[in-house]
Amino acid sequence: MLPLAVVVALILGVAWVIKRFMPGSRMLTGAGVMEIVARLPLSGKQSLLLVKVGRRLILLGVSAERITALDVLDDPEQAALLLGEAASRRSDSISQAFADAFGRETHQYMEHDSPSNDASWGAVRGLLEKVRRLAGRQELMEARNEK
Repeated sequence: MLPLAVVVALILGVAWVIKRFMPGSRMLTGAGVMEIVARLPLSGKQSLLLVKVGRRLILLGVSAERITALDVLDDPEQAALLLGEAASRRSDSISQAFADAFGRETHQYMEHDSPSNDASWGAVRGLLEKVRRLAGRQELMEARNEK
């Protein structure tokens, strides 16, 4: 049993070293060539996957029995829009971090009722309204482009 444990530990150690210190080894796993962009679980054994393969996006239906290509998006503009949307919704994205920070700061200003900060609160409220209007315009432009 001891020799088997040593061999397994050695294999795991080598795998960890390769993964940690050899970034070029990601090419062996397909990283950069294929990437799961989004996953939508439909049930316990069924889901939809949006997979990036090169410059194309492929919508896959995945079940326990098979994987089916439902749609292939070759349009670079539509692919860029979907990739941007998926990236902005990730918890580690810069836009999500900005939205979280902005929300925390807005919450702090709302809790602070000091009369000396009325002018600064008005400025923040005005900026918040501008951001909301710009976001609404962006959504309207995206809706027009989809038609």
